[in-house]
Amino acid sequence: MNRFYILALTVLSFACAIALGMGVAAANGIQSMTRLDEFWIGQFHKSPVMFGLWCTLLTVVWGALLGILTDQILKLIGLDLTSRETGEH
Repeated sequence: MNRFYILALTVLSFACAIALGMGVAAANGIQSMTRLDEFWIGQFHKSPVMFGLWCTLLTVVWGALLGILTDQILKLIGLDLTSRETGEH
């Protein structure tokens, strides 16, 4: 039964994301590009290898920042993940 709920939730999530994406595209009519979009598209067309390296580097940095932020939030709410003590009640 759990698998059914997980599958249903996954399908519903994808359906909502697709519907929202289609609604935004239809509302805008013609999609406008920002300077950041133009920059990344230009980088891809100049050198796909360099574009891949930039994406990899930014993904690592973003992941590290999110990890540090999450760790700080967990410490604020009282969960210390650096402790190896296990306790059973």
